[in-house]
Amino acid sequence: MMNIKKIINKMKYLKLFENFSEEKPKSITIELSDNFIEENKLYLSYKQIEMQPGLYYNLGNTKAEIGKPSNFFFATYLPDINEIQYFIFETNTDEQFLKLAEEKSISEIQKKRLIDSGRETGLRFIPMSYSKFERGFEVGEVGDRGGYFKITAVEPFK
Repeated sequence: MMNIKKIINKMKYLKLFENFSEEKPKSITIELSDNFIEENKLYLSYKQIEMQPGLYYNLGNTKAEIGKPSNFFFATYLPDINEIQYFIFETNTDEQFLKLAEEKSISEIQKKRLIDSGRETGLRFIPMSYSKFERGFEVGEVGDRGGYFKITAVEPFK
């Protein structure tokens, strides 16, 4: 007869194995809702964005007006927790605006550098919110928190 400790250790192994067998999508394509575009007053935006984990994608920006800040919205796809998180970089100079306007996506390192440089340049980082996809990333799924993002395509790992 097996003792309790061996049974528990065997159960831990099985659970660990189950977690590794869950595959998350390699990439997803999202569509921004009209509601998101209107609420955030996006002047220039990408209607559909293909996202891979580990990058922050430029969703669009508010209208640039002389002497006024402009906001750039970025989002990242987090497959391990079924979320899309988004934030704003608020630009205060033409140079900052043009630099972010050129970027379709940025890495975690670039994001950190922009945040650090913002202390000197006035570029402001504003954390926003997230959309949770309770049933995972499936075509047609709409995230909670306003339904800002809809999954239009999913590319599985091969």
